[in-house]
Amino acid sequence: GGTRRSSRKADRPAKSVKLTPGDSDAPDAYNLIFTNDQWYAFLRQHQILCDRLFQIYTYNTAVVEQELKDRKNRKEPIAQAIKMRQPNPMPVEHYYTHFLSLVKDLLDCNVEPAVYEDKLREMFGVNSYIAFTLDKLITNIVRQSHTLATDTMCNQIKTSYLKQRALGGAGGSLSTQNSRVSVETNYLKDSEVLLSEHNLYKIYFYKQGSNLTIELLDGEQTDETETEEAARTEEAGRNTATNEKGESMDTSAS
Repeated sequence: GGTRRSSRKADRPAKSVKLTPGDSDAPDAYNLIFTNDQWYAFLRQHQILCDRLFQIYTYNTAVVEQELKDRKNRKEPIAQAIKMRQPNPMPVEHYYTHFLSLVKDLLDCNVEPAVYEDKLREMFGVNSYIAFTLDKLITNIVRQSHTLATDTMCNQIKTSYLKQRALGGAGGSLSTQNSRVSVETNYLKDSEVLLSEHNLYKIYFYKQGSNLTIELLDGEQTDETETEEAARTEEAGRNTATNEKGESMDTSAS
C-alpha cells in the first residue's frame, strides 16, 4: 500500500523558465524527477549497474597502467613457472571488453555461471565479486523497464516529467537553480496530486560525479519555504562535488 495524501488541487501552473543556452550541459547540471515505486526501482537498479561497471572499468584501467609500466621488468609468477597454471594469453588491455562479452554470453546462456566467475577471477582477482550477479541485475532491469512501458501511471509520470522539463522545472544548472524554485515547487505539487495514492520519491541526478540522490517524501514538502528548498538543493550539489574527490557510483551498483 502506498502513502495516502490529501487530494488537494494543484496550484495554477507557474510560468515557464527560459533555460540558459547550455544550461543542461553545464558542469553542475542536474535533473529532477518525482516518481513512484516502479520508477524508483528501475532508476536505483540502473544506478547499481552503472556503478558496478564503472568499478570494474576503473580497476581495469589501473591494472593496465601498472602493466604497461612493469611489463618489461616483471618476473614470471611462481605459479606459472612451476606449471601450476597456464598464463592468461589475453592482454590486460582487452580485459574490460572481454568482460562485457562474458556478461552477454551469460545472459544468452552461452556460458555457465561457474565458468563466468572463474574467468572474472583470472582477470580481476578479488575485485571480480561485484560482477558475479550482473546477469540477475540486468534481468531485473529489463523486467522493470517492461513495467514502465506498459503501466499507465508510469507513463503519466514520464509525461509529467517531460512537460515540466519543457517548463524549466525539472533541472538545469545549480548556479541558476534559484530562478527555478517556483516551477520546481509547482512540479512537486502536481506530482503530489498525481501520486496521491502512491509513495512519492524525489530524485536528483547530478552530472558532476554522476551521482544520484533519492528521498521518500511524506506529502508535506510543499509546506517548506521555497528558499529552504533552493538552499538544500544547492548544498546537495556542493556535497556531490566534494564527495567525488574522496569516494571510491554504488555508485552504483550495490
